[in-house]
Amino acid sequence: SDASSRGSFTPVDLQSLAEGEDAQRSWAAFKTIMAKYWAEVPMAQDQWKKSGEKFLLWQVPNIEISGIPFRNPIVNKHVRPLVLTPEVPEITIPLKLEGARLHILGQVTLPKGYPLIGKQGETVATYRLRYSDGKEQVIPVRNGIETAQANLIDKATRIDPVATAAPRALTFVKDVAREHYQALLWPVPTRQGTLHSLHCKLVSQQSALAIFAITVERSA
Repeated sequence: SDASSRGSFTPVDLQSLAEGEDAQRSWAAFKTIMAKYWAEVPMAQDQWKKSGEKFLLWQVPNIEISGIPFRNPIVNKHVRPLVLTPEVPEITIPLKLEGARLHILGQVTLPKGYPLIGKQGETVATYRLRYSDGKEQVIPVRNGIETAQANLIDKATRIDPVATAAPRALTFVKDVAREHYQALLWPVPTRQGTLHSLHCKLVSQQSALAIFAITVERSA
């Protein structure tokens, strides 16, 4: 449905989380994972060095997708998603907002993911949505349903990683030949009440999972 026919939207401020100690530690682990990955890709061992040994995305924090506003955290003048890694597999995102739906931008795995690795429907993470009244809603994040691989290129071949419940919302070309990244948009219906927090936990030893932004939709 068109955003104008829906309720109001409130972007969740993820900035302090992205700047926090755990997020910085997870980002450092993520960069190590990316460096190791590119060092093992045939004909592309210098790809990480070519990028300055950094994973830099776009520089504009506020974007709108299908009429829904999102606010991406910025670190060192570039968008910095929250990343769950085997080293730092959990994060709790404060919400404290009343809403009928969460819109989660990201839901992609790096450097690899489904369909190149993992099985369709396999759970790679669990999100636990907590309400102010103490109730909880447990939501699985599954390959090919709520998540898929970020890079639309495998080595030098275009691929089409799709998640049926989270359609592609944007693409970012970091390198024309080897790095075309996508972000997915997952609308999560919620129960009536005030949303207290979202606890995200990566299943052991799964690929890094990125969350770019979250917006809460309140019913009209």
